[in-house]
Amino acid sequence: MCYLLPGIMTSVGLISDETSNLYFMASRYLLPAALVLMTLSIDLKGITNLGPKALIMFFTGSAGIIIGGPLAILIISIFSPETVGGSGPDAIWRGLSTIVAAPTVK
Repeated sequence: MCYLLPGIMTSVGLISDETSNLYFMASRYLLPAALVLMTLSIDLKGITNLGPKALIMFFTGSAGIIIGGPLAILIISIFSPETVGGSGPDAIWRGLSTIVAAPTVK
């Protein structure tokens, strides 16, 4: 919601992205606060009650995401080096966190 609402407001034209610091505020203040509040509500006892199979599956999926992203960039760089040849704000790894996080958010 920290990115969705400002994105909608910018797309509709309620907020100008040239003159406002909405993205800076959302990325520096709203998102970290939302992550802290979300982690405060985690039921650790409930997670441990899921059992070892669920925890192993969770950590296996996490490891797959962590290893899969750089591996995908490596494979793409073999077949299409110009695709991953960006630097600075155009670097391909900048979009990786969005692509990786999209399937895991529920």
